[in-house]
Amino acid sequence: MLQDPQKKRVTHFDIWVAEHNPDHKLSYGKGWWDFVEIIRRLAYKLEIADVSSASTFVLRTPPPREELLSPVACLRSERGTFYVKEDFGLMVDSWTLSVQTCVDADLRPFLGTQLLDDRALEGFLPGWTFPPYESSIQPFTVRLADELDLYAILRLVS
Repeated sequence: MLQDPQKKRVTHFDIWVAEHNPDHKLSYGKGWWDFVEIIRRLAYKLEIADVSSASTFVLRTPPPREELLSPVACLRSERGTFYVKEDFGLMVDSWTLSVQTCVDADLRPFLGTQLLDDRALEGFLPGWTFPPYESSIQPFTVRLADELDLYAILRLVS
């Protein structure tokens, strides 16, 4: 059952966000906040109460060049653990997702490029990176085109 949004429990992720707001003068602060809101909506919609900022990375934006300290979010549910970040400084497949769970659904329609370069994995600790989905359907790490693909995968898995 979904919680009443007025009685929302404050998560570790919420505390991290409150302590690391980007300067309001930054041009890309809205993109940072968009990521925060997407994670919060996913957690609410999928009834995931355990949401945290597992680590951080420096997001380097397209011009005007800016650097924002950004989180790698961790969502833990009964069905698994999911590490996710968005690097909107990348022009394609800007989402990186690691899934630690048993997967019994075909996720290929939602997957982006399988090239997991250093930038895509920035902020992910070694224990959070896995082979691509094609090589290891459990656990796996992928890049995704957008938050819609992220939602589809999380919905199917959790």
